[in-house]
Amino acid sequence: MILARKVLMFIGFVVLAAILISVLAPQATHALVATLVQVSNTPSSPVPNKDVDSPAHATVVPLSCVMEAEESSPDLSCALGVGGGPAYTVPAGRRLVVEQMSAFCQTSPNGSIPLVEFGITEAGTTIGVPLVLTSKQNDELVTQAVRYYADPGSTITGSAAGPSGSFCNYSVSGYLVTYP
Repeated sequence: MILARKVLMFIGFVVLAAILISVLAPQATHALVATLVQVSNTPSSPVPNKDVDSPAHATVVPLSCVMEAEESSPDLSCALGVGGGPAYTVPAGRRLVVEQMSAFCQTSPNGSIPLVEFGITEAGTTIGVPLVLTSKQNDELVTQAVRYYADPGSTITGSAAGPSGSFCNYSVSGYLVTYP
């Protein structure tokens, strides 16, 4: 009986020691690693602590243009600019993240506008982005949430076709982020 008690006490001691080692060892290891890796934020060597490419911190870019079709051409194309100004070119070192495209087009009562499209031109190549029309009547208002990226030097155009006297007002909104 005494031998059995001594054996059980020894086994209990070994189990208790194993539990203590398994619980305390990770904390000791974490403490050692924490002392080896120290990050200090000094004025001479600042540590970035803000997501500068977050839409909440980025420059908002609202682009728009208006085009009216003439007798000689049913083309309703124009290059989008800030506030309807000249064509906007994405600046060097930045990327434009386009999040919303919309167009309002109007034509004569018997006319129709079959297609409204945006174009993103990068390095001389234009990629067409058609908007889904809800109807093909003489008044079209279409807006679409998108996610497109325009690299530095890119421009954006809006285009449609309609009879003489038709017009389209295009708009795009997005924000600029740092280009890698």
